[in-house]
Amino acid sequence: MFEHRGEIGSNCMFHGSNSRNTLFVFQDGDAVPSYLIKIYDRSRESHLRHLRELTERINLHGSDLLRGSVPRVLRCEEADGFYFVHEEYIDATPMEMDARRWGLSWKRNFLDNLNLAAAWIGHFHKNFRGGKRFLFTGEYIRSLVEKTAVFTEPLFTEIPDGDVEVGSVVSHGDFRPANILKGRKGISVIDWDDFRLEGLPLFDLMEFVLRYVHSHYRLEKEKVVLDREVFLKYFNMFYVKKNRLSESVRKYIRSYAGCAGLNEKERDTLLLLWLCNMLHIS
Repeated sequence: MFEHRGEIGSNCMFHGSNSRNTLFVFQDGDAVPSYLIKIYDRSRESHLRHLRELTERINLHGSDLLRGSVPRVLRCEEADGFYFVHEEYIDATPMEMDARRWGLSWKRNFLDNLNLAAAWIGHFHKNFRGGKRFLFTGEYIRSLVEKTAVFTEPLFTEIPDGDVEVGSVVSHGDFRPANILKGRKGISVIDWDDFRLEGLPLFDLMEFVLRYVHSHYRLEKEKVVLDREVFLKYFNMFYVKKNRLSESVRKYIRSYAGCAGLNEKERDTLLLLWLCNMLHIS
């Protein structure tokens, strides 16, 4: 991904990528931005409309866990074929900072953050469901089990029997530690640019676990985009091998599933589907 950082004028900081540009707008003398201006191509008009509606619904939700936990869209403007979205800036610390720390407190911070992330995304998926149902036949599930067995130890002592039907959820799409902030008022979830109205449950949480562990243990030579070999190294570390880390991850996967309304069969099937997606198995 191409990135560039530099000052624009005296009160803006520019961050650019191949999909979006962002201006961090400061008031004179302020140490943190007053708000952001995200610049999108006009082709994303429909997506941005749904995004604004979604963030408003989350912030108005009745539960303390969700209400006010995403940046507010202050206003939108259109000019020269672009959309300028003025968004609230949240002054809080990304969980990514905890992931990169070393020391005796690392695992405690990981478990605390995993607990917060699992509770938030589980509650979100419980309350923000899509309109589709996905049917996975028993034959299809068994074929995926056989394909993944080539790369890693079996995920299940017993293969889920029969067909499995799962309802869609609204998916964040990039639920990594860098996009989850901890502040005085709880956690905030930012960067919803890749959200989907019809996503699969559990995928967001598994993205969080993978990226958290990868951020902590990543070697300098390893790419941020994981290839199959590197992915399997971390997946075996936090899920397959029997250790305190994998026990904790399994515990919070069960906790998430209970909150999101998934039974054991649905949970195991979704974990298998996520693994196949990461291994690029069709």
